[in-house]
Amino acid sequence: MRIQTIVLFTLFSFCSSLAFNQESNTFKTILTKAGNENKNIWMYVQSNNCQLCNALAKTALNSDESIQYILKHEYIFYTTTTIPFEIQPDTSVYYFPETFFGMIITDTKGNILAVDADARNHPNYYTNFSYSIKNKEMHGGSLLHQQLQAYNLNNKNFYNAYNLLKTLLDFNIEPGNSLLNRIVETIPADFVHSTTFIQTLAKAAPTVSSTLFKYLRKDTRLFSESWYQLPLSLRMSINSRILTKSLNRAIADTNFVYAVEAAQFIANTYNNKDEGNQQFDAALLQYYYGIGDTTQFMQKALRYYDRYFPATLIDSVHTADSIYAAHNNDAFMKQLKKMNIQNPTGNGNYFIKRTTIISPNGIRIAGELHKGAKQLYEMTNDVTYLNKALEWNSKSIRANLNADNAHTQAKILYKLGKHEEAIQWQKTAINEVKKKNLDTEWFEQNPEKLQSSKS
Repeated sequence: MRIQTIVLFTLFSFCSSLAFNQESNTFKTILTKAGNENKNIWMYVQSNNCQLCNALAKTALNSDESIQYILKHEYIFYTTTTIPFEIQPDTSVYYFPETFFGMIITDTKGNILAVDADARNHPNYYTNFSYSIKNKEMHGGSLLHQQLQAYNLNNKNFYNAYNLLKTLLDFNIEPGNSLLNRIVETIPADFVHSTTFIQTLAKAAPTVSSTLFKYLRKDTRLFSESWYQLPLSLRMSINSRILTKSLNRAIADTNFVYAVEAAQFIANTYNNKDEGNQQFDAALLQYYYGIGDTTQFMQKALRYYDRYFPATLIDSVHTADSIYAAHNNDAFMKQLKKMNIQNPTGNGNYFIKRTTIISPNGIRIAGELHKGAKQLYEMTNDVTYLNKALEWNSKSIRANLNADNAHTQAKILYKLGKHEEAIQWQKTAINEVKKKNLDTEWFEQNPEKLQSSKS
């Protein structure tokens, strides 16, 4: 895993005086400050590819007066776009995914106390999160740190390795290959046929053809019995992580053969052959993007997006959206009527706000088209390819307009020299953020910054 230089910068208006200068401070400096002031560290790791997610977190922190007070008086707070080396010194044991964003809380020595992945905007969410951290400290401190110490003292002990794995999964931290291999090497006989044990190992999402990947599938019947007891959403998430981790390995080694193996794995998880073929092509497309093979990426991207995302697909999505929304609104009214019959007084004291339900397919298709448009935009200045990126992003907007694809539309148009249109789309992006009552600072860039913006 690549370890990048920490970039520290002011993000939140309420704690601008707490932020560190990006040129003169490292995580070691922060650890020293935390030790001197006897304060734990609250680190916000920003997303590198989802500015709306960052706006969500910023809004949540700015709108919660209690967490503002807590961060100012009880923590050393800072933001970063990368994970400090000091909190993941041995990535063969554990590591944070490169796509991780969210909150990481450490003690004064950098030991991880709590992790909250993604961004939240529920009222008082981060205040309650801080209380849960305090509660853990009062009942033994960092469980993860204790288990890491036990594992490092005796990594040949199965229970040390297995307990560490379970805690890492609870913390949304990826276990490394050496830890997973150690577990396979030391499995006690009474664990071999346990479905719960197999499920825990499966949740580690081992890379394709790794020692653990092969071990899980050695007993096909037991694996199937254990695997299909897990919720569908969790199984899909695990498969997605397996693909991502395997592709990252292929990209790091520039190993096309292994990339094909990873692509074949994800294709085989689909019962529908056409859907499987699409996932296979998508995986290889990301491999070429990851290794920076501009020629292969552009050629295959043109075929991929024109084949799998024709204009007629967007129309069918809108039709499905209408049916989906109508069905769910009807179910909502039936449930509301039932609630009122069962408890008429309890439901008479408040209003229930009805919201539009959007088909997940529309959001998914918009996201995939936006991803392709953004990647193509990043790779070229050629007018022909930029116009193709604009075409894909316009389809994304038709499928589901949001701040991210509106912002990308502005960037593509600016790169094409259509500055007035770009500014209008940038205003659209800002309006979409405002509709969600989120912070708009990042989206309110000067037009001349659009072309050089990387997010």
